[in-house]
Amino acid sequence: MRTQSPNTLLTTIRTQLASGELVLDGVTDTESFLKGVEYTLELQREINSQNSKEAIRKAKDAGIYIGRPRGAKSIHEHTKLYPYEDIIREMLAQGATYGEIAARVSADRHTVKSHIDKFLKTESEMPPKNGSK
Repeated sequence: MRTQSPNTLLTTIRTQLASGELVLDGVTDTESFLKGVEYTLELQREINSQNSKEAIRKAKDAGIYIGRPRGAKSIHEHTKLYPYEDIIREMLAQGATYGEIAARVSADRHTVKSHIDKFLKTESEMPPKNGSK
C-alpha cells in the first residue's frame, strides 16, 4: 500500500466510514476516534521530523554533506544536456526549433531553451522565432 499523507489518510477514513466501507466495531464515538488518529499521525510526523534533523546533524558533524553539491546546478559539465551539445549546435545551425531539438534529445523544450540561453546562445545559434513557442 502506498503511503498517504496524514490529511489524505484522515479523509479516506472519514469517507469510508460515511459510505459504510469501514466499520469500527466497538467504537461509539467516531469523531473522538478520528481525533485520536489525527493526534497519533501528528505525533508520528513530529517524531519523523526530529529523527531526520538528528540524522542530518550527525552527518554534518561527521563531515558528510547531504544534498546537491553547492553550485552544481551552474557547473556546465554537470547539466543534463551537456552530452548533447554537439547535436544541439548542429540542429540550431540547421534552423531547428526548441521543440524539435527537445524531441531529439529527450528533454522538455523549456529545458532546451534554458540550456541554450545559459550556455550556448550566440546570435547565429538562435532558432527561428516562429518555432520557438
